[in-house]
Amino acid sequence: MEIPEITCGFETYGNFQFFAKGFMGEVYKGCDSCGKPIVLKLSRPTVAVHEQQLENEIRVCREIHHPNIVNTLATGKLMLVADDRETGACAEYYYMLQEFYEGGNLKSRIRPGIPLETCKDWFLQIVSGIRALHEKFVHRDIKPENILIDSSGNLHIADFGLAKVLADSASKDPFNGWGTVEYMAPECWTFGETTPATDLYSLGIMFYEILTGELPCKSHKARDLKEFHLNQPLPRLVDPSLAAVQKFLDNLTAKNPAERRLTDFI
Repeated sequence: MEIPEITCGFETYGNFQFFAKGFMGEVYKGCDSCGKPIVLKLSRPTVAVHEQQLENEIRVCREIHHPNIVNTLATGKLMLVADDRETGACAEYYYMLQEFYEGGNLKSRIRPGIPLETCKDWFLQIVSGIRALHEKFVHRDIKPENILIDSSGNLHIADFGLAKVLADSASKDPFNGWGTVEYMAPECWTFGETTPATDLYSLGIMFYEILTGELPCKSHKARDLKEFHLNQPLPRLVDPSLAAVQKFLDNLTAKNPAERRLTDFI
């Protein structure tokens, strides 16, 4: 798709080239007037649910500003020629202009044997962003792929397409039960209410993965993952010196959301 220049305030963004296919649309890489790389996320909602997702994501990007959350430069809507070029028809697209993170995502960095201090540094950065996010929203898709890394090695939480506004009533929320199955809290599997505690569970699963280099449930079958998340405890860490870390993970991944605690990590 051919994307025209986008002017926001005193800045102009352009030179857009297709970069990747996203969950809700396409991602283009471009640059600002100084040549600094940026990304443009384009989405064309096809049903009301998708439109609500996009509205929520844009709201998060507009309202939450934190060093450990992806930096959004501008948001809005564009009229563009749709993919059916033969008709020349235009369609309305939501867009988000965001900073480009050269380091990719955290999933690419996870491997066995990462030093504990590195794990701790990563985790504290993510927790800092999560706390800011939880003032108004629940992310609901915390996973390493949604943690981006800049050129200095700093981490940034991204992708708020499944975010929930905390002020909204659970009865009006069409997204309960959504997420990524390897990290989904028990209440997501039973279509219960999603709260900040839902993110804490996913955070615990992700941190176990960072510490060990592997997910706590080895199977990728939905039925096995459901059984694990609903009924099985988190595997024990092999190193006995990590007893405090194990307790920390157990607090985060308690099956009952009311029992989850973001305690100090030692």
